[in-house]
Amino acid sequence: MEEKTTIDGVEYIVSSAPPYLTFHMVVLAETLKAKPQTLEEAAKNMETVKKCFETILSETVKPTPSPQHYRKLFNKVVELTEKELGETENFLQTSS
Repeated sequence: MEEKTTIDGVEYIVSSAPPYLTFHMVVLAETLKAKPQTLEEAAKNMETVKKCFETILSETVKPTPSPQHYRKLFNKVVELTEKELGETENFLQTSS
């Protein structure tokens, strides 16, 4: 599933996340919830978040987005992924 979206005049094609990105999405969510106790932990978490966003968005967004668009595009990826999963679930329930 994919959809066009425009942010600050830039048009992107955003697709739902393939299943193999689930692990990156989980790590991203857990890292964003973490409360670092030191600057070193904060720096490590920042790098983890950055790598997760870059990996997820490189697989789901064209053209390559600028960092200031990461959050909005990630939210669109999640929206499309949830929609696709819902459609799959509905299909499985009606075909049983």
